[in-house]
Amino acid sequence: MLGTVLILLSGVLFFLMCGLPWIYVWGMNKWLVGMVLYVLVQVAWWIGAAMVGPSAFRRIWTFFMPVRKSKEQL
Repeated sequence: MLGTVLILLSGVLFFLMCGLPWIYVWGMNKWLVGMVLYVLVQVAWWIGAAMVGPSAFRRIWTFFMPVRKSKEQL
């Protein structure tokens, strides 16, 4: 359950990050807020995926990091 909540939280933080250009924050602080949001999105996503279960984590990992097959395996 907590893993699903973390994945949903990462989605909310991602949409907050998309709205960052319209947030009233000055120069370098906007960059810092963006980087912190990006790190929080990634941490929440991967910890949530790991908590959901090893099989779900494996499916997500292979989707983003596909294994290239050599010519012998084809």
